[in-house]
This record gives sequence, structure tokens and C-alpha cells, in this order.
Amino acid sequence: MNWLILILALIAVEAPKTDEAAAKAEKQGYYGCLQVSQAVVDDVNVFYSADVVQWVGRPLTLEDCRDAFVARWICVHYLEYWGAHYTVDTGKAPTYEVLARIWNGGPQGYDKKSTLKFWAKVEAELKTAEAATIPASAWTRFMTWIKPLRNVGKN
Repeated sequence: MNWLILILALIAVEAPKTDEAAAKAEKQGYYGCLQVSQAVVDDVNVFYSADVVQWVGRPLTLEDCRDAFVARWICVHYLEYWGAHYTVDTGKAPTYEVLARIWNGGPQGYDKKSTLKFWAKVEAELKTAEAATIPASAWTRFMTWIKPLRNVGKN
């Protein structure tokens, strides 16, 4: 599993293309480059509460997801958590498809027909990303981006 490729593909599909699109998405309750919802923020605040409070000093908010760093951190941790539950439930490791469909449809999204269209878009982006060469240094930088949250909300 290459998290960098998956996150880039999810952003390519999810990110609003204009300021107007971003404003519309926010009115519908989806924030940032990954269109994070309140349910996702709530899950991450519960499952990673000690980390979040230690790093940020408070629970994350939906508005924090306007920061691309925070949105990526939330996405990876949400998918790690529910991907592990998928493994427990099915005995299989999560694939890009499973994780993309969880991102789109919630913890059981991998089993919902309604997430297939989203998966098709992500799959097309993955094919493009996998065809490109991503240097190991990019992977290292990406992992350092998703670890600490010290400066969130301190602007």
C-alpha cells in the first residue's frame, strides 16, 4: 500500500476545482482538499484523542480541514482505523478500492453499491499516479507531513 499514491488520487477526485465549488461543498458540510465530513472528524477525534489533544491541544474541528495537512492527516488515520476493522471483519488486507470506498461511504463503504462510481474515478487517478515515478524522498516527506499536528489552529 502506497499511501502517497492513494491520497494523491483521492485529492484529485475530491478537491474542489474553484472557490465557488469549495464554498458550495462547505455549505453541504464537506471541507478541504479531501472533502472531509463531520462524521470523519468525530471518528478521528475519538479514535486518536490522545494524539490530537497532545499535538493540537484540543479536538480537531471541521474547519481545521481547510488546511491540506490536517485533511491528509485525518484521511490517513481514518482509513488506517477502518482499514484495520475491514481486516478483522474479512480476514483480508484492505486494497486501494476498499479504502477509497470507505472514504466515500463510511466504515462499510466498501460494501455499498453507491461507492462504485467514486471508486471508478479514484481508480483512473491511481493508474495515472502509478504510471509516474514517485521518488522515495517524496514518500519520506509525505510521512513527515501526516505525523505532527503541532501548528494546527495556531495561525
